Amino acid sequence: MSLVAFGVTYKILLKNEYTEAQYDKASRLLAASPKVEPETAATLFTGGLTAVLVALELLTLTHGGFEKAWGNLYKSSGNGSAYNWPVILMTVFKIGLFGFTATLNLWTSESHTLAYCGCAVVMAIAFSR
Repeated sequence: MSLVAFGVTYKILLKNEYTEAQYDKASRLLAASPKVEPETAATLFTGGLTAVLVALELLTLTHGGFEKAWGNLYKSSGNGSAYNWPVILMTVFKIGLFGFTATLNLWTSESHTLAYCGCAVVMAIAFSR
C-alpha cells in the first residue's frame, strides 16, 4: 500500500514539473491530479518514501521474528555475549537514513533535488542489506 501512495506522490512531483516547464499541451499527456504547492508535494513525497522504507525494514525484521532480530545485535563469545558492532552500526546508519528521508522536505522543495536524494537513499538502503 505504501508503494501505491509513494507512486501518487511522485506523480504529483512530475505534474508540478510539467506545469512549471510550460510544455506544449500535446507533447506530454498526464492523467489528472490535484494542484498542490511544491512544499506540499515535497512533504507528500518524503512522507511516502519514508513509509515505504519503514515498511520494507519492518518486513525484513518481522520475517524472522523480533527476538531473532534483537538477538542479532549480540554475538555469543566464550565469556558471555558481546555487542555485534557491524550490525549495530548498520542499524544506526539505517535509522539515520530514515531520519534524513523524513526531514528532507524541510531542506528543499525542488523536485530534482528530491528525486536525486530519494534515489540516493534507496540505493544506500539497497547496499546496506
